[in-house]
Amino acid sequence: MKFAKNFDPVGFWKAVMQCRGEVRFCSMQGDILNLKSTLAQYVFSSVLGRKDLIDGGRIEFENEADRERLRPYMEE
Repeated sequence: MKFAKNFDPVGFWKAVMQCRGEVRFCSMQGDILNLKSTLAQYVFSSVLGRKDLIDGGRIEFENEADRERLRPYMEE
């Protein structure tokens, strides 16, 4: 899943913290950030403005119910 065009980062972080399983951002370079980690959130937030880095990555979910929780922030 990729981020929606009208992405709300504050709402997204609140939703991520409510997820039951791990939520990961996987970059095209092979980096994997656990988005429930405070350090990973800091790193990820610092590159949110870099469209080339964000658009090339994807979000992965450990728990399928979490996919529905984050669907408002994502597009297929």
